[in-house]
Amino acid sequence: MSRRKEPAITNELLDQLLAGGAASAAFEQGSLLDSLKKALTKRALNAEMDHHLAADDGAGNTRNGYGRETVTTESSGHAVLDRAALQTIERSAPLPPIPKDREDDVFITVPVTFRVN
Repeated sequence: MSRRKEPAITNELLDQLLAGGAASAAFEQGSLLDSLKKALTKRALNAEMDHHLAADDGAGNTRNGYGRETVTTESSGHAVLDRAALQTIERSAPLPPIPKDREDDVFITVPVTFRVN
């Protein structure tokens, strides 16, 4: 009797994700793991947005130009620069409101570049 727990992700699915490549390549910057993190983050944010927009109690996002959440998808590698980038986005509020007749979710990507002398 095997005591090994059944994996949540099957070997077949892992093989499909790796597409015949070496498993070690999945850890390289910009490769499979980075793509999966971005895709999962987008899916979670979409689900959260759907939940907030479906709320009838007025507590959710009202598409009024103020973002309820700002996330960093790629770090600069320096916490102080990451914080400064997030603060810059927060200070730019309010953005133009999203039209009420637009049913799809809107995500705004803002690339921030710092030049340190």
